[in-house]
Amino acid sequence: MKRKNIMKGLAAVAMTFAVTSCSSDYLDLQPISNESSESIPDNIYKMRTASYGTMQSMYRQYSLFYDLMFFNGEPWYQTYFGEGMGQDMTDYFMQRYVGSTFVNWQHMTSGGTWGAQIAWIYPYGIISQANYIIAGEKNLEEKGELEDEMAFRMAQAYTMRAHGYIRLHQMFGPRWEDSNNGQVHSVVIRTEAPDATKPVDKAVSSTNEVLDLIYSDLDRAIELYELSEFSRDYVWETDLSVAYGLYARAALLKNDWQNAEKYAHLASEGYEVMAPGEYITGFNTANGEWMWGSSDSPVGVYFCSYGASFGCNGAYSCLYKSGAGAIDYTLYKQVNNANDVRCQLYYTPDKEPRSIRAAFWNTDDISASTMDLNRGDRMPALLNAYCEKMYDLIGKNAGWIFPYTDSYFDNTLEIGSAYVPFGAQFKFWGKDNYSSSAVPFMRASEMLFIEAEAAYHNGNTSVAQDCLAKVNMNRITNYQKTTKTGEDLLAEIKLYRRFELWGEGFSWFDFKRWNEPIVRVGWKMNDSSSGNWPSATAKTFEVTDMNNWVWPISDTEIDYNDLVPASINNISPASEKAKNMYYKFK
Repeated sequence: MKRKNIMKGLAAVAMTFAVTSCSSDYLDLQPISNESSESIPDNIYKMRTASYGTMQSMYRQYSLFYDLMFFNGEPWYQTYFGEGMGQDMTDYFMQRYVGSTFVNWQHMTSGGTWGAQIAWIYPYGIISQANYIIAGEKNLEEKGELEDEMAFRMAQAYTMRAHGYIRLHQMFGPRWEDSNNGQVHSVVIRTEAPDATKPVDKAVSSTNEVLDLIYSDLDRAIELYELSEFSRDYVWETDLSVAYGLYARAALLKNDWQNAEKYAHLASEGYEVMAPGEYITGFNTANGEWMWGSSDSPVGVYFCSYGASFGCNGAYSCLYKSGAGAIDYTLYKQVNNANDVRCQLYYTPDKEPRSIRAAFWNTDDISASTMDLNRGDRMPALLNAYCEKMYDLIGKNAGWIFPYTDSYFDNTLEIGSAYVPFGAQFKFWGKDNYSSSAVPFMRASEMLFIEAEAAYHNGNTSVAQDCLAKVNMNRITNYQKTTKTGEDLLAEIKLYRRFELWGEGFSWFDFKRWNEPIVRVGWKMNDSSSGNWPSATAKTFEVTDMNNWVWPISDTEIDYNDLVPASINNISPASEKAKNMYYKFK
């Protein structure tokens, strides 16, 4: 008989976190013997606190995973899984400190890797907290108290549960084309408040069952948001627009183009796409385009801040000399346009005179193994000049620390011997010595790209063209609306979606649902047609690799749930060695 303690611990501590909103350790699972229904939120004070706790758990320190490059919830999840395993961001921080085994998908060979276990545990933590709130719905309805703010908070619980299952299905479920019309298994569905006195064994559910639950949760959330006249106070809270946005995301997972177009359109209503100047500075603190994002307060996050590791002036980006991520050069070249404000945010060969550009492919000026350009006789001065330009444009007036500097706490306006990668980004910044920064979870531009993609599939070509134009007219000087149709239009929508949302956590998930291979073009000496991926991570991943890009269910589930057999992961005997080879979860 498998042990049940870890699941009982999840039941207890998830509830405690939801009600108190003060623990950073709710995934530090400990066995318990019983649980009390008195903890189910039954008044507005408990409800508000539980709701805040659930949403704030998306961005905070997690002590159990602290050593895994400062796991902080949603920003980590979307960056490591969405970008680190994708095509569009090459990041030395991940490649050096996390390891090429993760970046090259070897964590997908076993449910015992920390990658598989974080991918499983984090969304279920959100789901468990939401379930505690939802468990009180019937009682509130019977007392006639499910109205106003109470209805709003209940709607938030349903929204968060849907988000948790979207994340799980993105990782552990099949792409729609591989699902046998929704019959292939996805993940375990849990909709009841965890209770240590009840069995935790549940079989995995089908893709259809999981997507049906997501749809029904969002239907209920929308109904409750509309019932309530209450509104949120913070951008890190969910609301009606976020529920619409999640509905659009979920619809993409089953090629449900009608609902994707409908809900993406509803989600973006009332939001304005950032103007060109706003886009340059728009990824540190929430603005009018942000539909959902984290707080930028250091409280509860500190050096686990997203900006510490991925801000161009972040503490670890600078002090560890690991950079802050770089754009895939093959993506950049497809867009490269001096009139596109987005292009300013990346240090690429076109930023220098033609006589200098060959240096990007010369080992006297760049490290072939790390893509560090800050070496040799020519590049350091050029890099420093570009950093000064971007600092004057973005960070100087705000008093932020200089980007890519090895004199971090002295705020010396020079890069010194810091690591600056080929394609270095200036999109994400930290704003203080903790590198505090808000992180966007959902923006209006994303919704416009969903609407455009869905409209294309629905045969609404003009709508697709208009949606693309609403974004690009705010990015490209003198932009003319595209006249492309058919596959050419779809390709343009995909290209600009990737470029617009770079670094925000979509790359791997998009390529999976598009059923397209990931091709990381490696760097080659004296070859300006090559890419900017070092050889250790310059890989091609076919659509059939790694069980069609389906992660193996975590051992934390298999070991403690009698109804989920190890054979479900379809892992070959040879790859079982991965359980002892690749960052075994502690």
